[in-house]
Amino acid sequence: MATLNVRGQEALIQFFRDGTKMGQSWAQMESFEWNPDAEIRKVPILGEPVDERDIVANGYDGTFVLYEEVGKHTPSEIWADIAAREENQTAHPDWTIVIVIRGRSASRPSKRITIQKVVVKMDGESISGKSEYIKSTWSWSSKKLLIRDR
Repeated sequence: MATLNVRGQEALIQFFRDGTKMGQSWAQMESFEWNPDAEIRKVPILGEPVDERDIVANGYDGTFVLYEEVGKHTPSEIWADIAAREENQTAHPDWTIVIVIRGRSASRPSKRITIQKVVVKMDGESISGKSEYIKSTWSWSSKKLLIRDR
C-alpha cells in the first residue's frame, strides 16, 4: 500500500499591535513551528506503588522565519519598537499574530492559526546574495493558540 506525504505549504503571517493591523497585507513566511509548552509531572501517592501522572499545560512556544517585503513594516522596525519599549520601561503592546497555511492541493484544507497575547523576540536577520530574500527569524510564546480550518 502506498502512503501519501503532505507536500510543502504556503504560510502567510500578519501582525496586529493593540488590535491594529501592521502593514497593508500578508507577509510571506519561509517556515512556522509551534510546540506545546507542557510537562508531565509524577506525583508520589502515599501507600501507592505507582506515582500519579499529571500533565501541566503552560501554553505554546515556537519560531517562524519571515521574508522582508518592500512597503511594509520591516521586521527590524517591529523589533526596534519592542526594544525601545523595554529600554524606556513602558508597557509592551498587545500583540496578536495570525497565520494562514494553504496546502498545495484542494484535498488539503487551509488552516488559520491565531496566536493571542503573544510575546515575540527577533532572533536575527539574514541578508544573503542579491537574488535571495532578506529573512528574519523570530521566537514567540503565548498562553493561547487557536487553530481553525478555513
